[in-house]
Amino acid sequence: MSTSEPEGYVLVGISQTDTVERLLPTAIDIARDRSCGIMLRHVVRVPPQLPLTSGDEVIDEEDEEILELATAHVEEASIPVDASIRYARSVANGIVSVAEERDVDLILMGWHGRPPRRDIILGSYLDEVLRKTPCDVLVKRLTSSRPEKISSVLVAVAPGGHNELAVDLGGSIARCHDADMTLAHVVDPETAKTTHDEVTTLLDTAGARLDAVEVSTQVFEHEDIAEALIDATAEFDVTLLGATEQSVIRRKLVGTVAASVGRDGHGEIMIAQRKSPAEE
Repeated sequence: MSTSEPEGYVLVGISQTDTVERLLPTAIDIARDRSCGIMLRHVVRVPPQLPLTSGDEVIDEEDEEILELATAHVEEASIPVDASIRYARSVANGIVSVAEERDVDLILMGWHGRPPRRDIILGSYLDEVLRKTPCDVLVKRLTSSRPEKISSVLVAVAPGGHNELAVDLGGSIARCHDADMTLAHVVDPETAKTTHDEVTTLLDTAGARLDAVEVSTQVFEHEDIAEALIDATAEFDVTLLGATEQSVIRRKLVGTVAASVGRDGHGEIMIAQRKSPAEE
């Protein structure tokens, strides 16, 4: 653990070995670009019949080994790390409470890309964190392996703060890997001509947020936004999208762009949700 306190942290909940292998490379990219630290928390659920102070009774050797593995991974990258085990009634409560108590800029969470079920969109743990989080969140699909070299990043651009966050985080990843970045927008063929100026302004504004990144823009004409983006992801190593403006949870994601691309897109897929000041 670093002796100096960084100005901010990327918080990563570590539960299994696969989350270490899939989430930490992205966390390291973002932390390095933002000059912040990584906060690792392995949340151990304590049953209601026991007080939280009795968490040591339910912890096992595997819990400690997972956290040690994650800590070593971050230290090897020379990123300041704050790692500990957190006792809580649920994983979501443990993660949210840490974000509330500490200077956390971003929570990075893993998603297995499963189809939504009734009243459960991304997963009960993810849904709860997204509803209650006091900070920005990036959800990364875990079902695709990280490419050996990241040379291309696609960001789907639409109006709103969630999409601005996707652009910013995509820029962090692109800078760390010296990758080319494409900002893309999908328009309906029937309205493409009438919206040309608006789309140009939207993409130019997004590009202006980026420094030290080779940026290009692309406009797809397609009546199905999700289908167009799913096809486009096949040409890129990493794709980021913003959640809907009513947030990834408050608006059902069944059939919406973020969930569809998140499940069916190619390569690494991430969905960004910016915490609105009105929601804090």
